[in-house]
Amino acid sequence: AALLEHGSLKDSASAFVTELATRLGCDRVSLGLLEGPRARILAVSHSGQIEQRANLLRAVEGAMDEAIDQRASVMHPPEREGLPVVALSHAQLARESEAGGVLTLPLDSDGETIGALTLERPPGFFFDAASVQICEAVAAVAGPIVELKRRDERSLLARHGDQGRDLWQRLVGPRHALFKLGAAAGAAALL
Repeated sequence: AALLEHGSLKDSASAFVTELATRLGCDRVSLGLLEGPRARILAVSHSGQIEQRANLLRAVEGAMDEAIDQRASVMHPPEREGLPVVALSHAQLARESEAGGVLTLPLDSDGETIGALTLERPPGFFFDAASVQICEAVAAVAGPIVELKRRDERSLLARHGDQGRDLWQRLVGPRHALFKLGAAAGAAALL
């Protein structure tokens, strides 16, 4: 609901991460979106502007990249040892921010990762299996909403470019036989 209450993506994201931090007992929740190959922080909880601590911001973005690269939720400290998940950036973030527990969840929309959500709990508090499940459910719902808002805020030229790419994929891609037949019939009629 916090994502839908505001018009702009930035305002929505700020309200969302602040609400999430309050409800889940986190010191900080950060939402980052993929820009090229790396995640960039869009919003940080309890803050109108993103903090100026560059090392901490880089550590949060590193944790986001780590989860996005593995396409999996990453937690530090891990609930169980021996899980096949790399959490080096999460350990570094926990040291930098002096957090008790760090959890990063990839945000997906239409099967593609669009960003990540990083939650940091105060010293002495960790993420258990139940809280991880809640966070994963929230991330599953939030991902498509964030992507919808991001697409809505793009320029007209960028939207038309995407529509052109979609049209081209229909024409040369492996599916959409009826569309291809209609396009061929239209081209034949034009000739």
